[in-house]
Amino acid sequence: TAALRFYGNAAHVQADDDPLGALDSGDIRVAPGFSGQLLARFAPDSAARSDVQVYRTLLSVLPEGVAAGDYTTSAEDKPALAVT
Repeated sequence: TAALRFYGNAAHVQADDDPLGALDSGDIRVAPGFSGQLLARFAPDSAARSDVQVYRTLLSVLPEGVAAGDYTTSAEDKPALAVT
């Protein structure tokens, strides 16, 4: 939230059972997600397995208006952001 506030965006943290659903409905504008889990949701039949393949494939299947944060490290279990 600090980064969003630094750039002039109002921000608060809230728990949600379906953050992508809340993102889709417009209730929220930023949602966390793991790249592998997001890829499984948007492209369940994807054959991507390596960290680079998963990230590149994820970028190609995200719905219009949704983006993933920069990918700069090898595959790790750490959050990525989906932003509309």
